[in-house]
Amino acid sequence: MAAEQSNHAKHRYHHEGDYFAARIRSAGSRNFMEGDFYPFYPFTVEEAHRTNRFLFREEFCRFMIVSLVLEGRLMYRHGERKYLLEPGMVLLIPPGTSYSFDTFSTGGYRKLVVEFAGPHLESICTTLGLDRFTMQYVGEPAPLLESIDTMRSLLERRDKEEIPELLAAGYKFLLQLSGNLRSRRRNAPLLAQAQQKLESALDQPLEMKEVAAELGMSLTNLNRIFREELHISPQKYRNTCRVEQARELLWHTDLSIKEIAAKLGYCNQFYFSQEFRRYTDQTPTAFRRECRRPS
Repeated sequence: MAAEQSNHAKHRYHHEGDYFAARIRSAGSRNFMEGDFYPFYPFTVEEAHRTNRFLFREEFCRFMIVSLVLEGRLMYRHGERKYLLEPGMVLLIPPGTSYSFDTFSTGGYRKLVVEFAGPHLESICTTLGLDRFTMQYVGEPAPLLESIDTMRSLLERRDKEEIPELLAAGYKFLLQLSGNLRSRRRNAPLLAQAQQKLESALDQPLEMKEVAAELGMSLTNLNRIFREELHISPQKYRNTCRVEQARELLWHTDLSIKEIAAKLGYCNQFYFSQEFRRYTDQTPTAFRRECRRPS
């Protein structure tokens, strides 16, 4: 376990697990662009591959962070919400945000992370509509990956004459994210309402057609919105929420497996264990043992 605090009064980060167990390829602009004035700039492009148990929590992050999972899955948290990041999805974390991610239930991952910095970064994010913690499904990630590869190559060369190209590549990347987000924003209010409904009363049975009716839409449209925005069905989204709540109870309470199953509305502990293993590749007992093992 480790905890660090930067010179910034509010910024803190904390991690549990071996930070250096990951294979990391990183290219950054530290001591390369920081001394000059640029409204914003790509600060770091990092590719990380991790298989060990790991938790990372950051408060009031100093950068805009864009995270894209290439393999595996990662569970992010922001406030009370949870975001399961899978291949084909991109997570936007605006500067000043507090968040965490961990591998306790999802296993290993390989991801790309792009960090942006600069004195005008927040206003640029606001102008482009990238000022909220958002997960978006990008479908075909090739254009984003090409932009990331361009930024990484330019950062690795560290040639000051190529700084205009680096800034242009960074802005192009942000425009790509903004365009993808705008094309999907029309569904945002209905999606948020549906998610709130699906995340509540997890111990009670809930029919998807009831959710659709409450939102004034057909079940077909409800399924379509979830498939377009989250690449998942509403029922699977609710099942994931139940498993994640079970994960929290296994980790932070001494409730028995049977008690947790009843608390989350499963008909019996055997069905609960089967469902938990289907989503996490671990039994509840194995997961609890893994979480409580000393780092």
